[in-house]
Amino acid sequence: MLKTLFKSRLAKKITIGFSALTLLIISLFLLDYYTSIFTYPGTYNKLDSVRVKVEPPKSVVLYGIVVNDLHVIQDEVKRDQRFFD
Repeated sequence: MLKTLFKSRLAKKITIGFSALTLLIISLFLLDYYTSIFTYPGTYNKLDSVRVKVEPPKSVVLYGIVVNDLHVIQDEVKRDQRFFD
């Protein structure tokens, strides 16, 4: 089976290229895992952790609906009137 695969030059080149690419990828993973070649120390400033307690805003409820940031008009609803009128 391998003899028929390697009979054409294109198949031979593709097989060699694929093998070389696979070997390169495996070696890069091994280098990254076992060495520190690809690591770079961060250039950021270390900040002390400060905890700030933030309280959420109190909910405003009108007629059972939370209307914190909504524009609410309190007016009478006339007969056959829709909300967008």
